[in-house]
Amino acid sequence: EQRREDWTLDTDCQLMQWYNSHPEDWILGGKARVYFWGGGGSGQLANDSKSTPLPQLCEFLECSQNVIASVNCTYAIDHHGSVYSFGDGGHGKLGHNSTEAFIIPQCIEALQGYIIIQLSASKSGDGHCLALANNGDVFSWGEGDLGRLGHGDTYKQRRPKKIEALKGKNVVMVCAGDRYSAVVTREGHLYTFGSGSEGRTGHGNSETKRVPKQVTKFLKNGEEVVVRVGQVSCGSNHTLVLSSDGMEVFSFGEGQHYKLGHGVTTSVNTPQSIPQLSGVGVSKVTCGKEFSMALTNNGKIYVWGQRTECCSSTDVQTPQFLSGNHGLNSQTVTDIQTGPDNVIALTDNGEVWSWGSNKEGQLGVGDLDPRIQPSLVKTLIGVNIRQISVGKCHASASTAPPHSSDDSMGELGLPISIPTKYTAITNIKIESLRARLKVLSQFSNLVFSNWTNFSCNPFQYNSLDVLQTYQLNKANIRPILSQNLFRSKLLQTITHTMIASKSYGPIITIRRIPAEGHNHKPLFYQISPQILAKPKELLLPQRAWKVTLIGEGADDAGGVFDETIALMCIELEDGTLPFFIPTPNARNKCGYNCDRFVLNPACCSKSDADYYRFIGLLFGIAIRTKKPLALHLAPLVWKLIAGIEITMDNLEEVDLAFMQAMRGIRKLSDDITPATFSEMIPISSFEAYNMAGHLTPVLTGGRNIPLTYTNRRDYVDKSIHFRLHELDKQALYVREGMSLIIPVPLLSLTTGQQLETAVCGEKELDIQILKRVAKYRDCGPSDRLVVWLWDTLENFTNDEKILFLRFTSGRSRLPSRVQDVTQRLLIIKTMKNKNALPTAQTCFFHLKLPNYTSQELLASRLRYAINNCRSIDTDGYMLPRNTEGGGVSSSDDDIY
Repeated sequence: EQRREDWTLDTDCQLMQWYNSHPEDWILGGKARVYFWGGGGSGQLANDSKSTPLPQLCEFLECSQNVIASVNCTYAIDHHGSVYSFGDGGHGKLGHNSTEAFIIPQCIEALQGYIIIQLSASKSGDGHCLALANNGDVFSWGEGDLGRLGHGDTYKQRRPKKIEALKGKNVVMVCAGDRYSAVVTREGHLYTFGSGSEGRTGHGNSETKRVPKQVTKFLKNGEEVVVRVGQVSCGSNHTLVLSSDGMEVFSFGEGQHYKLGHGVTTSVNTPQSIPQLSGVGVSKVTCGKEFSMALTNNGKIYVWGQRTECCSSTDVQTPQFLSGNHGLNSQTVTDIQTGPDNVIALTDNGEVWSWGSNKEGQLGVGDLDPRIQPSLVKTLIGVNIRQISVGKCHASASTAPPHSSDDSMGELGLPISIPTKYTAITNIKIESLRARLKVLSQFSNLVFSNWTNFSCNPFQYNSLDVLQTYQLNKANIRPILSQNLFRSKLLQTITHTMIASKSYGPIITIRRIPAEGHNHKPLFYQISPQILAKPKELLLPQRAWKVTLIGEGADDAGGVFDETIALMCIELEDGTLPFFIPTPNARNKCGYNCDRFVLNPACCSKSDADYYRFIGLLFGIAIRTKKPLALHLAPLVWKLIAGIEITMDNLEEVDLAFMQAMRGIRKLSDDITPATFSEMIPISSFEAYNMAGHLTPVLTGGRNIPLTYTNRRDYVDKSIHFRLHELDKQALYVREGMSLIIPVPLLSLTTGQQLETAVCGEKELDIQILKRVAKYRDCGPSDRLVVWLWDTLENFTNDEKILFLRFTSGRSRLPSRVQDVTQRLLIIKTMKNKNALPTAQTCFFHLKLPNYTSQELLASRLRYAINNCRSIDTDGYMLPRNTEGGGVSSSDDDIY
């Protein structure tokens, strides 16, 4: 074991840096291998196949911890608690604010900022979903008839919405059935809502409940008993409840086929104990459509209800052990999952067994024939499956242990090796690193749960500042905080302040083509005054404002907004504007960061302050909309904006010549004496060259204070202090602008590098991210044309990849995480001339490709298009409107 003194700030920083940058290394069980089989016509298998009767490996869910199959769709929770969904989007059940179907897993944006630890989706009917966050919040979405979503109405929800009636109830389990739902609290209380038909909600009647209501009455042998509920399972029209000690099972709802286990087929509207299971010791109960099952603590299965799923020639009236001549009886079962009319079981040696209906190959045995006895899924032998799931007509199996922790890091695994670049921890045992990482996680939880108590203004210090706040501003502890928690708090705040009722903010007017006799005015100067006047209207998820282009034929459906921001970034760095200037190292052609920029200390007027606030506003919008900016500011600038005190080392990274000069003056060579000092040192007073290269007093009246041999050390101290703080005002203005859009105090819990990534994404464009968010029309992922496209893009230079992104979306950067990409690339195969150029609808992120005859032809046509078609315009549909006196069309017909 490591001694306490062995852990230093350096070891902790490197350990957390490793986790923050490569959390997949720490996944329990390593990267997941997820298999799907069964019906796939809606994309629920994460590919474009209609169905497959044998398990097929999915390439997209390596970081998943839980996979949940549902009604023609699938959900996955990753190791950070983010939720992905794909398949049929009818009734909004995918949670993407649409009814569109997706083949490739898409992150549910409305749940970003929450750590989801459990998700349940109905397996029949129109489909709805419940999700539980680690803070106890419960969300629901999908079809809402009969009040099944718990919001007090019957409306469908196309994106997750928090169930306010469950606030403070300490929910620990959620379950979605057919047209109704149930939750269990930490205190063992059961709440149900939705359709009460046949008594399935357990309230003693068949009434519909539009908000969660506690089930208060449980009967055993006709007597009312007190029950602490541990688990609930909702079927199509009946419900099973398991006590927390596993010694009692209750059932209620419709009783056809004896599925309630009471030996009769009558319906029951109040939970009644099943005598045969009393005192047995049950670990799990689950409902099919017309049958029920229970798994005991020693790995055996009880069945009752409809004969086929019970492996019986007749319906089973009361619970009995699974019978038959099959190999499953000799195994120890660790989990059972039921669909409407089929069953999958998982054993302790990782084997998967299935039986029941098999019309779409959902048993995974290679054919479409039903099985009345458990059959081994041979394709998965030796794979070591750890979790299973069953939907309406498809199923999944994964090697990842089910995620059950409410910690932001989840249950940590052991990496195979330590990356060599983390030199401070290379000699520490991986088991010790894991234990230390859990300690750092707990520390992060404490900090982020109390972040509102910190005084996080980095530009004001007083006697009331606590030590912790000082350490935050000194950046001593920021690198050891979990960035997943930072992102979670940031996104929660953004979600709570989001204007969801509008698709865009204020409409602004700009002119890119100068009028006759006029000079071109930079877009930055045209846009900033129009936007700074309306900051409260900018809190939108994607398009903060809408652009009208005077004299051009384009209407802004998002692409023009993206392109104008990209063009303003270019203006900030190409010398058009004075607010960013090259680093002194760039001017002197020495040292680091020669390709980076710093803020301009000469821009300090009242109007300059507003322009820097607008820059900060752009930074905030980039974070809020998850559309990164193509900017190249030096690390020192990001540290300043994050509220971190910069050091002499940071200063040297942008101005090597200055720091060398200061060292030379402080420690003179032997040949420089008091008599020769003024001749050898080219500076005569308390002045120094600033970031802009201008000789500037380092203190008030410094120009009149002679620099001498005697006071040279005082001069060096004051010069360095001046240089360390010369950009404080500009950085403060940027923070003020950001505060109009995002919660700036949270920046005091992140590093400069992490802030840069949040604002600017990754400089290197990862085509795999584009591939993960792509969707297709008249083609598919395996289409020859699509395969050629991705191969061509992978072989592009980074500059060409950026041009491609500009061509298709108007943007120059992608977020660093695939779940932060809010717009999906649609690839459309067209029947145009096979030699024609590809075209793009930038506003919608659409790429139209002719059906080229070779990859070489595709590559050459695509290169020509991205290099010669860089500006958004159309064939003039909007020209009559986009004039000084013209209006703006509200019709989608003219949007491009």
